[in-house]
Amino acid sequence: MKVESKQCVVLFADVTGSTRLYEQYGDKIAKENIDSCLALLKRITGEYNGLVIKTIGDEVMCTFPQVDYAYLASCSMHELILNHPGLSKLKMSLRIGFHFGDVIEDKKDVFGDTVNVAARIASLANATKTLVTDSVVEQLSAKFKNHIRAYDQVSLKGKALPVTTWEIIWKKTDDLTAMVTKSRQRKTNTLNLTLNYANKTYTIENNFLPVVVGRSEQATICVNGKSVSRTHLIIEYSRGNFSLTDKSTNGTYIEQLGGKVSFLKNEKALLFGEGRISLGETIGCDNSEMISYKLSY
Repeated sequence: MKVESKQCVVLFADVTGSTRLYEQYGDKIAKENIDSCLALLKRITGEYNGLVIKTIGDEVMCTFPQVDYAYLASCSMHELILNHPGLSKLKMSLRIGFHFGDVIEDKKDVFGDTVNVAARIASLANATKTLVTDSVVEQLSAKFKNHIRAYDQVSLKGKALPVTTWEIIWKKTDDLTAMVTKSRQRKTNTLNLTLNYANKTYTIENNFLPVVVGRSEQATICVNGKSVSRTHLIIEYSRGNFSLTDKSTNGTYIEQLGGKVSFLKNEKALLFGEGRISLGETIGCDNSEMISYKLSY
């Protein structure tokens, strides 16, 4: 198999306190709950376009094509584990670390300095914390940089200079949901997407992506409908177009101006003109979770 080099995010998520679980609850219960936790981490990785490389004991190693996806995935991982009815009773939590850089891809595994740095950064994180490096912060979208803070400088084996680490502040604050953009001067001929939901307007410029819609508190637009998945859909910009990708259990309905309705189930579609988006329920029913959209220059 051909060995290839690429740039990506390498993320390690480790279940903390596993020794305590085995001592307090016994091998069977501890293993069952750690396995459940790892299964949830794998699911979230897939929801944010990530790839699980392997599990190592009570730790999962995965890659993401973009830093923003890794950021969103790490927040969702913490949120889901801490709010999970069964896992929270056992006081289970995670520590996460990730780094962006070059890797060598061989036989569905990745190798190199980026992997080693990511593993080391994850080992430095405390329970419920996520630590990242300068290379992550440099690639992170502006809207997410408001939710990180300088953490420490550490010496890593093989590195001549100390590595600066940053902590992601993932717990929800008052402004976390409606954090899509800040007002700023727009360039001419720049395509923008406006979304309206629950009497709030979100103006999405093509450099403020990805946009996540769903029940997760870390979603860009948080929607709590009964038919809505945690990560229901993702909106991205590429090659001059906005596209919507359904990631949900119940699917997404898109009605374009003029009445044409499309149904997506784990599929992608381009957005045109203006219309409405319904999460998990057909267009036309009494759906309070309807989102209207409009593209403009």
